[in-house]
Amino acid sequence: MTREQLNAKLDRKDISGIGVECVSPNGNTIYYFYEDFDGPADGIKRAMKQLYPLMNKGKIAKLTFIERHREEATA
Repeated sequence: MTREQLNAKLDRKDISGIGVECVSPNGNTIYYFYEDFDGPADGIKRAMKQLYPLMNKGKIAKLTFIERHREEATA
């Protein structure tokens, strides 16, 4: 997905999760969104489980986790 698509997912109020920017050794950038589901593994845990092995194999040069902090409206 593109950075704009990732930002749109992160800005949604009806879902929560973590964005991940993956940079390959040749400089290409890919963005992923991992939604938080009910259960023991939230989005960041699933992302780490799937992406860290690829980083260890040299297929990903850099990972950046992107999170939006939402402020709740106060009355």
